Amino acid sequence: MHNLENIAEKFKILGFTLLESDIYCYLLRHGLSTGYSIAKGINKPAANVYKALDTLSQKGGVVASQGASKSYNATHWKELLNSHQKQFEKGLDDLSDKLKLIEKQEADEQVYQVDNYAQVIDHTIDLIKSAKKVVLADIEPDAIPLFEPALVEAANRGVEVRIKAYEEVELVGVHVTLRRHGLDIHKKTTDVSFTICIDGNEFSTAMLAPNNLKVIQAFRSQSALMNSIVHNYVLYGQVLTELKAQLKDNDFEQAKMTLKNTEHLHPLSEENFVFYNLKQRYDI
Repeated sequence: MHNLENIAEKFKILGFTLLESDIYCYLLRHGLSTGYSIAKGINKPAANVYKALDTLSQKGGVVASQGASKSYNATHWKELLNSHQKQFEKGLDDLSDKLKLIEKQEADEQVYQVDNYAQVIDHTIDLIKSAKKVVLADIEPDAIPLFEPALVEAANRGVEVRIKAYEEVELVGVHVTLRRHGLDIHKKTTDVSFTICIDGNEFSTAMLAPNNLKVIQAFRSQSALMNSIVHNYVLYGQVLTELKAQLKDNDFEQAKMTLKNTEHLHPLSEENFVFYNLKQRYDI
């Protein structure tokens, strides 16, 4: 017999009571059984078992045979889990629609500190997926695998994605600015850091402890002022890194090309989307 210790606790996610869980596991092991034999097999009062079988049937956990002596069998576990997964996803979709109706639509100017590792990563990935114009990022080597699929996907759907990296990395469709001797710089500390700004509208920045899923510091914000600052910080970090390498190589034509290819990203001189977001938010 397989070790089913504590498995009944896992069924709580399906809304099963402990008794319903015991009944389901019994039927899964023994197959078609009467209510009496189930009660005897799990050492529970028959009246309680028959009542639990009725509710378990309503939850899709068991099916009853038709005949003189009513018997029960467990719904196959794959069918059970698939059914509940669909119900759960539909419930989430319905909840999402209702929450959108009550969500406060005013711009949120606060800067939030985030302490949960999963929230930091998941929120940043969602930000990248929501990008419409530009993703600017400064990402240390150990953090790149966390965001690589989302960055490539954003580039594939036409978003301009530019990252500063500290070691050679190939991301299809993504403009990568390589910091020369970047690994030497990266090795000066043991943290894993990144700063990612989306459309000059929201940023996420974090310093993570390596290998233990711990957040040292992490912040995110939709503040127009803060985002214009972070946008410029990441942009100029990329541009200056490229110019420094190109001028060192006396590659003046490539340096001119770098300036030309990034001029549309400068908020004030080009009065771009970051500039208008700032003006609209503060009526300036």
